[in-house]
Amino acid sequence: MTAAAAAAATSAQIAADYAAATGYFDLFAPPTGHAWTADPSALSWFAGDIGLSTRHGASLFLRRSPGDDHDRHQLHVEIRLFWNRSADKQTLVDRQAILWCQTGRRFYGRNHSLLPGSAAHYRATQLPRLCSEIADDLVVAMQRYLVEAAAI
Repeated sequence: MTAAAAAAATSAQIAADYAAATGYFDLFAPPTGHAWTADPSALSWFAGDIGLSTRHGASLFLRRSPGDDHDRHQLHVEIRLFWNRSADKQTLVDRQAILWCQTGRRFYGRNHSLLPGSAAHYRATQLPRLCSEIADDLVVAMQRYLVEAAAI
């Protein structure tokens, strides 16, 4: 396989992974007033090159819709996906992700994490396993959010 063909195959796999992850997390029902969003240019902002556009990750968000920075009870989730390539950049080695789940106002430190730490890190060779690991922590964080919201 030529380098160009390998790069095209890797880009196609990244695009397929991103679409699959978006579909997977869309299955999680957002709280009232919130919605899942994916940046439409996440895979193409760097001159249309998927490999370069995703070098620093591609994010999926769950946030207030429409946005309201003054809402004390809003939930903000970001799942940033990364694709690690081989040394020759022609094949995918594994996938990584970072999960942030916060509640509260989005400015001046008026929010707090719903995770045990400020973020959770994941690594897997296959996307379904990565999504499953993220989902386990996401469910716990969303349950904590619902309990906190009910207590107010």
